[in-house]
Amino acid sequence: ITSNNIGAKLQEGFTNALSMAYTLVFSDLTEDEITEKIAETILEPLNECEKTFVNTVDVKLTKTDDGWDVLEENNRDFYNAFLGGIYDFSDYISNLQ
Repeated sequence: ITSNNIGAKLQEGFTNALSMAYTLVFSDLTEDEITEKIAETILEPLNECEKTFVNTVDVKLTKTDDGWDVLEENNRDFYNAFLGGIYDFSDYISNLQ
């Protein structure tokens, strides 16, 4: 599966936002302005998203009268590949301390 590298770009934006947050807290900006700047920083790398996330996974399908259906029991690796590494980003966030 080749998809947009969303997880890596969110991680990049989140890391940049964390670095910026410490500086912004001591600035003269309002809370709303700080929130807006942090949100922009997190989302900015997504503008550069490219289909560079490549992963080979097993996909479980079943044949129906209407064609093929993807089975619900596909694993995390399948969904991570399909969603461009979003589970990798989730793991990154979970491991922050």
